[in-house]
Amino acid sequence: MMMNRRHIVIGLIGVSIILGTSIFGASFNSPETLINVPMAKSYDTGDLDFSVATGINSIKKYQFDLSLNYSLNEYFKGGITMVNYEKAVINLQALLINSEKFGGLKITGGILNISSESQLSTWDNESSVNSNNLYHFLVGSRNLFSGRIHLGIAKRRQAGMPSLYNGILLGFNKELKKFNLIFEFDGTAANFGIERVSPYKDTFMKLAFAAPITTADNDDTQNLISVQIIRRTNVFKRYSDSLNTLEEEYANFKVLEEDFQTMKLELEDEINDLKVNKELLAKEVEKLQSRRLGEFEELESVELSDDEAFVQGYSKDIQALMYYQQAEEFFKKQDFYKSIQQLEQAIELSPKEPQFYFILGSIYYKLKNEKKAYKSWAKAYELDPTSRKFSKLPPVVKAEIIKEVKRREIKKKASKGK
Repeated sequence: MMMNRRHIVIGLIGVSIILGTSIFGASFNSPETLINVPMAKSYDTGDLDFSVATGINSIKKYQFDLSLNYSLNEYFKGGITMVNYEKAVINLQALLINSEKFGGLKITGGILNISSESQLSTWDNESSVNSNNLYHFLVGSRNLFSGRIHLGIAKRRQAGMPSLYNGILLGFNKELKKFNLIFEFDGTAANFGIERVSPYKDTFMKLAFAAPITTADNDDTQNLISVQIIRRTNVFKRYSDSLNTLEEEYANFKVLEEDFQTMKLELEDEINDLKVNKELLAKEVEKLQSRRLGEFEELESVELSDDEAFVQGYSKDIQALMYYQQAEEFFKKQDFYKSIQQLEQAIELSPKEPQFYFILGSIYYKLKNEKKAYKSWAKAYELDPTSRKFSKLPPVVKAEIIKEVKRREIKKKASKGK
């Protein structure tokens, strides 16, 4: 597609050079036009339009124009046109009214073909004045008949022609899928054209045919057949895209920085907690090494922090386990009474460990103290009724344990009732 466009442009340039470019006709295009009639619309700030236009006029001469137009903001657009590489003219256009009401009413005005060349701009020598001389216009447009209608007035002259015709501007355009159909009267001719817009709206191509209505003299340069190609770019788009990307990356960086600061604070808190726990653990290790329960008993009346309570509870569990290990050693030696003492100390430190009660019950059972054995086993059963150790006991023993559990429940309910 890009190669085809280049071939078209190169071909048009070649035709214009071969057939000659000796005429001095001025362009008749404002920065925004249907074909020749200026069009009222809002602009995108930063749009830069480069256009190539060529055509054959009523005196069978070819004209080739290059234009460069720039949108200063959404209301003002201007540019310069090189006519046949020989003369430069300035075109200015301003959007005066831009309303969403009345069918999207828009009104634009401007001045075209501003030049120091007398043939293009003077009104003094009527013989040199043609349809494209210095030109003032005011055009309004609105939505109508599923398209857009354009109506305006202009101040210009054509030698020997009534000014009434020259001052009327009338146009209508309708978009059909990818094409834009255009019909207009520019004061001297009825023009019919078709515009093709690229999907990205950055390339426009206009083909037009003009049918003169008023009688033109021999110096008229009104194009009968014309082609115009416009390539549009926005000077701020790449900058805006880069700026948006930079802003997104900066926003992501700020989020990461905030997350890092949060993680840093959390890590500092954890380090402080570890330091406190380290000190507490050191104290508890000393107590474990001394194996003196009195130190724990002294701390029980002291109000402890959450960390101190956690560490101390963990330390008690460790010491209870040490007592339990000692109880096992005495049990192996069949020193049952010392084993019972170690288990009682373990239970004092960790009263919710069912294993301690179960072993204690087994020792009492060996000592033929069945009453205490059933009580210890009942306590272990209350703490962990799913333990497989109870399944290994004789059925008679299990039945007695269940009876003891029920007696304990009845006693608890009775005490609550009081």
